[in-house]
Amino acid sequence: MIDDLARSVYRLRAENPRAPLPEIADALSVAVEEIERCQERLVSLCLLHRVPDGSCVVVNPEVAANRLLSEQEEELMRRHAEVE
Repeated sequence: MIDDLARSVYRLRAENPRAPLPEIADALSVAVEEIERCQERLVSLCLLHRVPDGSCVVVNPEVAANRLLSEQEEELMRRHAEVE
């Protein structure tokens, strides 16, 4: 689902929501483009939320986890229905 880099980006965003991308990239020793890709993936998973100024902030971890689990449960139910 998410890799170690994405988890690290999420943690850094939680600690400092307004940190510029180059600061996060430097902290993780990766290119800014990799941070952008991770953030887009986290946004698509509803773990980060893009705000009007274009930056990303973390979604409450409990809310995010519930949303991800609900999506996985729905997928399992669809697959189960296909098998029957």
